[in-house]
Amino acid sequence: MSGLEIRTLELPAPAYAGFTFPFFAAQLSALAPAGVAAVALEGADGPAGLGLARVGAAAGTADVLSIFVAAAHRGQGWGTRLLAELEAAVRGLGARELRIVYVSGAGTPALEAVLRKRGWEPPVVRMILCKSDAAHILQAPWIRSARLGPGLEMFPWRELPPEMRAWIRAREGTPGWHPPTLSPFKDEPFYDPETSLGLRCHGELAGWVITHRVIPGSLRYTTVFIREDLRWRAPHLPMVAEVIRRQMASSYYADTPNGMFNQPVDDPAVHRFFVKRLRDYVISTKESKGSRKLLA
Repeated sequence: MSGLEIRTLELPAPAYAGFTFPFFAAQLSALAPAGVAAVALEGADGPAGLGLARVGAAAGTADVLSIFVAAAHRGQGWGTRLLAELEAAVRGLGARELRIVYVSGAGTPALEAVLRKRGWEPPVVRMILCKSDAAHILQAPWIRSARLGPGLEMFPWRELPPEMRAWIRAREGTPGWHPPTLSPFKDEPFYDPETSLGLRCHGELAGWVITHRVIPGSLRYTTVFIREDLRWRAPHLPMVAEVIRRQMASSYYADTPNGMFNQPVDDPAVHRFFVKRLRDYVISTKESKGSRKLLA
């Protein structure tokens, strides 16, 4: 007998903080955070695994945040059982679609085996993640030379007036504006206010660069959007350059010296930016993959 069992985890549960990414550990210290589902694997010696999910902003959806089993208990089916219990937990919170996004690495084959056993859709590559650091990215000539043109100005995203939020949402998906995948409000509770920037053209909002501290050691440059009629002026170059400078001057730079740039596989404009501006200055690339399951 293994002596292990899976149970619903009541929060706060700081003892399990080491069983998920630092980015999500705060969810385990909060008192019953809304929409968070947690299931624990534990035995006589204490915590041995954790499944964590969060009900999404879109009605009926939820996202797996992490699945982790301690090394001593891997290869015994506990990951599959944790995911099964997590599926049941979010279904109880009203979710009918469960999604997962993950970065390729040593644990990818084991995770994808668990997804197959639980009947998830085959994973698809969503993005190429390119990592760089100051020693490499500062060699790029455009970091030093890029400038905003007349009528354009940057501002800290944290200074966005509250009334602009509805204005932005109303333009989502309309001609010249951003698709839902480039919304500046994705994972908003975790965006980085020290580096995220907005763009104005003659006083009117025209774009943004939104960053998140979601990967240990790296700042994720999550969303870069410029209004369609201004893209020929390439204001994203001086904006990204300024974000890099702000990251290097940030309060957390000593612990987060790297930058992670997202390259959507289905966005030709971003691919051109990567090939022309970034490819020669990155230190590694990984795949971001995603899958989903419709819950009965």
